[in-house]
Parts: sequence; C-alpha cells; structure tokens
Amino acid sequence: MRWEDERYIRLYTRDTLTWRSWGWQARCVFPLLMRKIDRAGILDVGDDAAAAIALVADLPTSLVSEALPDLLRTETLVLNGKSICAPNFIEAQETPQSDKARKRKSREAARAVKAAKNLDLPMVGHEMGQGGVTPSRAVPSCAVPNQEEQLPARSDEKHIARAPAPEMPSDFVAFVRSEWPDVREPASFEKRARAAFPAVDLLVEARKARGWELSDARRRKHKHGKFLWDWLGRSQDNANRPMASSGYGPAPGAAVLHISPTAKDGFKTPGRKFL
Repeated sequence: MRWEDERYIRLYTRDTLTWRSWGWQARCVFPLLMRKIDRAGILDVGDDAAAAIALVADLPTSLVSEALPDLLRTETLVLNGKSICAPNFIEAQETPQSDKARKRKSREAARAVKAAKNLDLPMVGHEMGQGGVTPSRAVPSCAVPNQEEQLPARSDEKHIARAPAPEMPSDFVAFVRSEWPDVREPASFEKRARAAFPAVDLLVEARKARGWELSDARRRKHKHGKFLWDWLGRSQDNANRPMASSGYGPAPGAAVLHISPTAKDGFKTPGRKFL
C-alpha cells in the first residue's frame, strides 16, 4: 500500500462525556461510519438510515439500529432528510494541532521509536530522528515478520536517512530573483546563459543592466527575461570584438589615414591646430 496516496481520518482518543454516555454499540459504529462519510461529513442514507449505514459500514442492521439513537441524541450525527451528517467532522479533521500538542506528540513518538528499537522491531515508515510520524506514513503493525519474509540483518551502526541538503542558488540567481521577479526559472536561465555567453560575467552584466534601467524611468522594461538575454548577447559581441593591446588607437587591421608633411603645412592656419 502507498500510504501517501491513501485517504485517512483522525480518530481522537480522549474519552469525553459524550463518548462515555454511549453504549458499546454506538462506540463500535461511530468510528467505522467516519471512514465512509465524505470529506464534508455527509452520507446519503435514503429513507432507511440504519439500513444504509449498515450496508456502507458492513455492519449488522440490528447493531446500527441500537447505536443510532445514542448518536442522534448527542447530536454527534444529525439526520437531515435523506442524508446524515457529522456537524463537527470538518473542524475535527482539519484543525491544526497546537504547539503544545505537537511537542507532546513528538516526545511520545520518540519514546515509542526508542522502545521499538530496544525490542529490535522493524521500524518501517518511521522517520527516525524526526520525533513523529505523519498520518500518511503511519505504520499499521510492528509485528515480527514470518520466516518467509525475513528482513535483512541489521548492523550495530545507526543508519539514519537524511535528505540531501538543498543546493544554494548562485549570486546571479539570487540577484535576478531579487531585482526581476518576473524572470522565470532563474537557475535554468543561468545555465543557458553560461552556455550561450561564455565570455560574459553574468553577475557583473546583470548589475550593469539593472543600473542602466534604474537610471531613467523611461528605460523601465516589462519583460526582463528578454531584456537581460539581449543585454548579455550584446556583451558577448563586445567581448569578441578585437581591441588594440594598449587600449588606445585603432584596432588591429583597421584602415589608417596618413597625411604627408606637405599636406599638413597646407592646413596650418593661425588660431587652428592640426591633429
């Protein structure tokens, strides 16, 4: 059974005055009926409520007939036309536990796990070290398996399953998420950008792009994913463009205009300087 795919209900263990006022028939029928009603706490019963409940819960009709008056008298169940409902069902199933109750449950689960380990019982489904068991991973039984289903031998070492630590986002991803929330999947964007623009420092160029955008309100963009991609593309083109080694003068291979000294003398005019 895949516990995570199964529907479950909460069954409270406190013996309230209402519970104590019921006969054993009502105490037997009520938990089984809770397993069959829908998530709104309603069950269609037609004209014969006792017969319908007996059929759905797979119980004798005589037993349900004796239990139903107690359940209706305490208003645990309410008969409304051809339906029967549990007024407190939604609240009982969906109310979150208080911090006090969660801590108590954690301590109880830790003690139970420790006791089971001391008895060398299989702990299938328990989250070791987490202090509790979620309802979707509840273990129906801790019975020792038979000879046909022997578990592998356990070593003395403690093997605790730990979830892998989440990968921290890069500075570029963190910057994009902070400044441009509309960019979809920044991590995937970074991976594609590093492959497409190997000569570009993505974080530096992203900061430049953000500064350029904030410098003038008319430069604000709406599609920042496309804006950043185009910016990185231009930066890649500029990085591939040849530049002079000194940083000044024409680039290697560029055309250079040479003027003879005679031509320079012809341009000499008082008050002007030929460059």
